[in-house]
Amino acid sequence: EWINGNQNKNQQTALLVAIQHGHDDAARLLVDLGSDIARKDINGRSAFLYSARYGRNDLCKFLLSKVSREQVADVDVHGDGALH
Repeated sequence: EWINGNQNKNQQTALLVAIQHGHDDAARLLVDLGSDIARKDINGRSAFLYSARYGRNDLCKFLLSKVSREQVADVDVHGDGALH
């Protein structure tokens, strides 16, 4: 379960950190290797919310085929979501 281990005090996985820092190819690879796209950080943000928040439009499109309808409508602890 190394791929989904927490990376820092904010409970970010390697996938979330890759998205945050613009490493879209690494993010796609992590998803292909089985990274949990539904796992959330300390603020309740999933990979889809990260990709929307940081303007990673191509990655949003990639993740859309892999997330549930509920995940698309998710909001973080501040009430922010991909659709807001």
